Amino acid sequence: MADADYIVDGVLTEGEAWVPLASSTLSSGASQITVYLNDYGSGNTQLNTSQYVELVVIGSLRALHGGTNEYTSPTTVKFGQSVSLASGYYQTYWYGVSQNSDFKAESSDAYFGYCASNSADANIFTGFISRFGPVSTGLFKTAEHLVFNDVNYQSTENTLGLSYNVLHEDGLIDMIRFQSGAPSGFIAGSRIDVYGVLPRMVQ
Repeated sequence: MADADYIVDGVLTEGEAWVPLASSTLSSGASQITVYLNDYGSGNTQLNTSQYVELVVIGSLRALHGGTNEYTSPTTVKFGQSVSLASGYYQTYWYGVSQNSDFKAESSDAYFGYCASNSADANIFTGFISRFGPVSTGLFKTAEHLVFNDVNYQSTENTLGLSYNVLHEDGLIDMIRFQSGAPSGFIAGSRIDVYGVLPRMVQ
């Protein structure tokens, strides 16, 4: 099989080595956003990510909340092989304007962070970048999430969160799912972009 254009004489020439794989923008509300990978046997469109060392997901989320609070229950994420069965997540996180931190013992869902939410205000949103890997090797899987909430320019309520997850399983990552903690889920306009990170190669 011929080398890709970004490999010349066995050397990776792509500068950042990030390859755009998929982009999804919700046209209507949804309780979750799912990315299907590799050998996931669901009939859904899937991405072949076996050549990448990790995946990066960049997104902007909003949620609808019926109350006055700006935040919902925490958004969670599931990743791994047969994600509906994956449950051995361990994690730690830092969150908020007062440097709140915690360690969470094994759980069935991985902690992502809070998603800004409001019933009407268009200036409220959550931006994030998440990294998942290693994608294909027989090692335990990890994820890192950097999450920022912009709450209508109210500096006392804008927050930054950082969380880490470890999945105590060593299969392929064949699916990633972001699950909203809001009663009405993510709203239209929420978007994620998925990138594959190529390995550095040497002669």
